[in-house]
Formats: sequence, structure tokens, C-alpha cells
Amino acid sequence: LANCNKRRNRGANPEAGVQQCHLVETGVKPFAHASAINCLDVTGSVAATGGDDCDLNITDLTTLQCTAALRRHKKAVYCCKISGPLLFSGSFDSTVCLWDVRSKTSVCELLGHTYRVYCLSSVLGSHRICSGGGDGSIKVWDLRKLEALHTMTTSTDDWVESMMSEGGSGLVTGGGDGQVRMW
Repeated sequence: LANCNKRRNRGANPEAGVQQCHLVETGVKPFAHASAINCLDVTGSVAATGGDDCDLNITDLTTLQCTAALRRHKKAVYCCKISGPLLFSGSFDSTVCLWDVRSKTSVCELLGHTYRVYCLSSVLGSHRICSGGGDGSIKVWDLRKLEALHTMTTSTDDWVESMMSEGGSGLVTGGGDGQVRMW
């Protein structure tokens, strides 16, 4: 394995109310995590993978080489979603992180879930993303304000395991209670 250059970047954006801190490894290395891969999303020739090693890797599919290992989560990365120039990741640490795919840097961390984040869905044609968690909540995030616009909760407070945006007009979810819901 090729050694990667490590760079630590710390800073804060007091206006946004979110701390910016991450470790990025750049360079060329095989398409691999140190442990299990939990999620995968592909757009064009770019793949994002999240794993039990708490990393979110960006891989160039034309060379099958990892171009960055993004580190911000404290626990396993369970879901990821590429949406244009942005990459979103959800983790067992209850956070949703936003990343810039081009610069391979952290944009911010969205806080609001009280238990693991299991799924993400981008809303096409908008500045919104949805997240579902083990706390039974679905959050609709405004990416311009970096805050939750809406929080919906399943009637059983059971976890939300999967979701899909329906062209910006609705959201379909499924979870631990075995129910499919339209929001």
C-alpha cells in the first residue's frame, strides 16, 4: 500500500454554528477499508463507500484507486449519498456530515438525531436532504441554513432503515416495524 499524506485541518465557522474538523488522507491506494463496507453510492466515475472503520472513502472508478479517506465520524459510517458536488454520510455516532467531493473537505456536521443514522436521500432539484435514524425520526435538512426544516416520527418510534425521495413531492420509508410509509 502506498503511504498517504496526512493533513489535519481544524477551524470553526461561528456563523454556521458548526465545527469544521477532519482528517483527510490523499494519494493513491487500493479501493479498500480496514473493515466491513456498510454503504456504497456511485455517480459517474466516482464511488463513495462508508465502513465500520469510520472512514468515508472516495474512489476513482476508472483506476479503482482511493483518492481520499475522509474522517470525521466517531463510529461506523452506515450510509452515504452523492448529490452533485456534495457527499453526505450518516453514522452510528448520530450525525450527518456534508463533504465537498471536488476539494475532498468537510463542509459541516448536522446534529439532531439521538441515535444511529441509518439512511439518507437527496431531494432532486432542491437544497434539501433527508435522513432517517434509529431514534424513529426522519429529518428534512435545509442545506442553505444547515438546519432541520422538519422532523417526522414513526408512530412506533422504531428505526427508519431505508428511504427514497419521490421527485421532491414525497418520501417513502421502511424500518424496524415492517411498515412502508409515504410522507
